[in-house]
Amino acid sequence: MQDIFELQDDVTRSIVKVLQVKLARTEAGFFGHEGTSSIEAHDALLRGLECHWKYTPPAIAEAREHFSRAVEHDPNYAAAHAWLARSLLHQWIMKLSDEPGLRERSMRHASSAVELQPQLPYAHAIQGWVRLWCKQREPALASSRHAVALDPNNPEALNMLSMVLSSAGYGEEALFYIEKALRLNPHSSPFFEFVLGQAYYVLEDYERAISAFKRGCELSATFPSNHIYLCLCYALLDKEEEMRDKQAYVLSLRGGRRVGIEPPWLDEHLATTFEYLLARVGLIDAPRL
Repeated sequence: MQDIFELQDDVTRSIVKVLQVKLARTEAGFFGHEGTSSIEAHDALLRGLECHWKYTPPAIAEAREHFSRAVEHDPNYAAAHAWLARSLLHQWIMKLSDEPGLRERSMRHASSAVELQPQLPYAHAIQGWVRLWCKQREPALASSRHAVALDPNNPEALNMLSMVLSSAGYGEEALFYIEKALRLNPHSSPFFEFVLGQAYYVLEDYERAISAFKRGCELSATFPSNHIYLCLCYALLDKEEEMRDKQAYVLSLRGGRRVGIEPPWLDEHLATTFEYLLARVGLIDAPRL
């Protein structure tokens, strides 16, 4: 019996090592992976990541369930708290759930991630991202910059910082960080291309913004932000036919409903212009000017 128990321990340690290698090959460069000794928590996190990147409403909901399970299995797993914060906030931003308190719960989990592992760049990056959507300009910038200071070569931290900077109106600096993130990340994503397009949008370089948003659309037919911003850029360049086609597609993504996603802007002029453009292309009823 003692030999059997020792064998079980050896198998358990081997499984943990395999899981860590698997994660190291995917997301370890973004947020680290040595945060738990729980096989169940680690497995739930991996399953959540697999669902998250699909960006469909059911997949995001399933990802949230997996991340919640990871936190239940190991309440001290900082990466699980960070990813749970991200999935909760994604549902709030995209209006995928009418559940109250999503943004507030996201903030609590983001704060828990930072408290549990203060040296984890991804935790600070997510905290900065949540603070962005809470319209906390200076705290959002501070958290995002701190994430990059902890690891200047972390593509996810660079990406999040770029988005916060663009939302605050700092287009040039935002472009610098997202370009660096893309150089460091061998595989782009719909979100990375969106952040690149957002930087160009803020800089009023709409042709380059269109190119980035198009790449994002090609990478994911279901990640709505690229499609929405592509529609707006077509309108800004008076590309009426392309704008109408993209408008129809955006409405189809929303089941015929007008756009309900939250805007990220911390800059008042960008926020006002964005709302005006949404009305101009028929994705909201009218701007609140």
